[in-house]
Amino acid sequence: MFNKAVYAVNVFLVLILSYNLHSMWRQVSSTNLGTVSEHTVKWISVSKATQTWGADERNLFDSKPKPVVVKAPSPPPPPSPVNEKGLDAFILRVRGIFISPQQRFTVIDKVSKKTSKTEAVKLITGGIVAGFTVQRIQSDVVTLVDAVTGERVVMKIFKPVQDYPGEKPKN
Repeated sequence: MFNKAVYAVNVFLVLILSYNLHSMWRQVSSTNLGTVSEHTVKWISVSKATQTWGADERNLFDSKPKPVVVKAPSPPPPPSPVNEKGLDAFILRVRGIFISPQQRFTVIDKVSKKTSKTEAVKLITGGIVAGFTVQRIQSDVVTLVDAVTGERVVMKIFKPVQDYPGEKPKN
């Protein structure tokens, strides 16, 4: 009795397998209904862009040396804002700039080079940190001026996506 049940299950599994194979064969064969002689080849044209060689262009094998043109040096670009300013004992780093219709302030980290201790300082225009006075606070930069030497440092935080929506356009 047990052998007949195993035999019946095996026959059933073979039938399911053959049905699955037949359905897969029909799917594959239905996509290509034509015969080999009915297929056509379609050619496409390909062209490569070419340039003609100009007589005045550089020739590596030319024996006549060409005059060298020396351009005047361009003036150095204006200094770009930096995110931090290194001093003798401290490093100043802009952590955040906050602007609202009522007030403007910045948070600057004062990091000690000896102990690596970080002190966050909230400053408004005219505030002093490590001998530098806050001259101007904008949406993306803070301008500091050294009270002794008059050195001007522009420190950026990031480029904002857009200005504060409450501000009126400056014309």
